[in-house]
Amino acid sequence: MSTAIKASALWIGSCAAVLQIILFLIARFYQRTAGEPTRSGLFLVSMALLLSGELMYGWQTRSLAGNKTADLLLLIGGSTLAANGYLLFKAMCKRHQ
Repeated sequence: MSTAIKASALWIGSCAAVLQIILFLIARFYQRTAGEPTRSGLFLVSMALLLSGELMYGWQTRSLAGNKTADLLLLIGGSTLAANGYLLFKAMCKRHQ
């Protein structure tokens, strides 16, 4: 795998990590102001899983497919991110009675 592909993959992953940090900060702010649990720490867990899977592809393999451990980390990290994003959405958009 060429250096340009590795660099672009790491750049995309870094941008995704920045977006996840923003989601984490939004969840933490909402939890502090509204007093409702948002499970903001799971955003950091998903970010760590996604970055570790991407780094495995960046340094340990010669292609962008085929590393089962990295694929599993990416799957778990993406699933955690989607689930926690949905939970944050539900917490922020539910109506108070």
